[in-house]
Amino acid sequence: MTSNFGNQDCSILISSCDAYSDLWDSFFSLFRKFWPDNPFEIYLSAETKNYQNKYFDIHVINDREGNKFWSRRIVYTLSKIKTKYVILILDDFYLYDAVNTASIFDCIGYMRLNPQVASFTFFPISLDTVESSYPGWELRRKEGKFKVLSILALWNKEILTEYLSADENIWEWEANASKRSNYRDDEFFVESSNATKTFPYDFRKYGLLGGKWLKDTAGLFSDNGIHMDFSIRGYYDENSRASSTSIISSIELDSSLIPYYALTKDVDPCMRSSYPIVKKGKFRQYYEIDGARKVIRWEPSCQYGFVVGGFKCTIVYQNNKKSIIRAKDIIGNYIYFKRKMFFTIPDPYIYILPKTDDLISSLCIEGVLLNPPNPKAVDEAIKYPVVGVPEIYSAIVQKLFFEFLISPEKMFVFRTNSKLVLDFGDEYCESNAIQDVKKRHAGPFRQEYKIDCGAAIAARWDIADVNGFAIQNLKVCVDYADGRNIELGHQDISGEYIRHEDCYVFMSLSQSIGISFPEAGPKAISLTGNLLCPMPKELLQEIYRWDLNN
Repeated sequence: MTSNFGNQDCSILISSCDAYSDLWDSFFSLFRKFWPDNPFEIYLSAETKNYQNKYFDIHVINDREGNKFWSRRIVYTLSKIKTKYVILILDDFYLYDAVNTASIFDCIGYMRLNPQVASFTFFPISLDTVESSYPGWELRRKEGKFKVLSILALWNKEILTEYLSADENIWEWEANASKRSNYRDDEFFVESSNATKTFPYDFRKYGLLGGKWLKDTAGLFSDNGIHMDFSIRGYYDENSRASSTSIISSIELDSSLIPYYALTKDVDPCMRSSYPIVKKGKFRQYYEIDGARKVIRWEPSCQYGFVVGGFKCTIVYQNNKKSIIRAKDIIGNYIYFKRKMFFTIPDPYIYILPKTDDLISSLCIEGVLLNPPNPKAVDEAIKYPVVGVPEIYSAIVQKLFFEFLISPEKMFVFRTNSKLVLDFGDEYCESNAIQDVKKRHAGPFRQEYKIDCGAAIAARWDIADVNGFAIQNLKVCVDYADGRNIELGHQDISGEYIRHEDCYVFMSLSQSIGISFPEAGPKAISLTGNLLCPMPKELLQEIYRWDLNN
């Protein structure tokens, strides 16, 4: 749909401040190299400093109203920009490859046709998305978390201004404006991970975090002839995340719990906290888990870099007995130091192991969210090892995985990320991979790959990045140049899967199948079926029994 509507429709707004002025030269050096055909006017939001660049005509907008809040500064800057759309870029979003200008104009076209579109975020986010009618884009769910982000995006300027109405710093804005979006009908889109990148950048590798350099930035600058004295700011240490202002602002306990029922309950085993979201201080969460036993997984937050003190879990059994479990008696990916739990690595979780096999009626989790945590305590704690999951508990923990797989709540974010890797007689090689440009959600699918690069003798279909799904009624058809279309049988398909009746179940670390071609040199291959995720409980019960007997 590429249509150039003219640069009068859109501008670029680079959000910065005086304290980050040392980034401006390096930012525009990479900007010039990787986006030489930029057709949009450039605005730089600062505080008091001015800036000139010999390659670009940059409109510096100083905040003459002296707003101390980031949100107010951006509103002031937006009031000086006359275009209907604006590309919001932070000053440390460094480009590392060529920008696709045509894709930006496509997005502008979509916005002109649909005034409900708030933004197109030029970065893949798999959390809470559904398929959209725009190629290469996914729609965020209305109730999704962190829909409003400072990640590089094309915005409807009027809608962006409305979301900036409160006095907030940038991290508060991301957390709070996302909640405000749940009461509006705006639509937010994110780039699919399989799509060609519009803006090749990666804020996780390059730029700053907590005012310090991410280490990969040094290599990027060196490769592009940019000199920077990294010793002035220093390098970011992932272990110091818990004392980072930007992280602390977004931490909240939006907890969930998965109890183990041995697949006997006709309910979604994933339970949300009965207590309102906590950002700081004491919390008390009550869960009805009638009939659970052996093990419970508690996920305190979708963020990490926080500390919990005074942890206490009270378990009430169906026989009216009670037991209390403290932090020193549980396992998980946290550091236990001075009777506190330091969650310093991604995907924070703990496993609560009841002291008996009695059926549980309910449990209550209590503690104190220490936010912000004591920086010195964090520095000391990270010297100690993560508690982890001892081998003697691995079998019990693995059983809980089956409960996870029947939870619509947990599996909603599941996407296939498929590609076809060809074999020309010298084994499978990633350089011979054909990427599927569209992610697949649960339900019927059809994926087609055109093969126009030689006489392949076999292929490997890499289905997804995670395990715990099934494909029902899988059909694989191979097309040849002479018009033949051959449907392959089970004997032509191999892989680490469990085959049960009409389903291929993928539970191992390998989520792929090998395909042997009847003859070398097919021109196309198509795969159809029904992606089951979450998996039907009845199917998992059969797999569960099979697993126990093997």
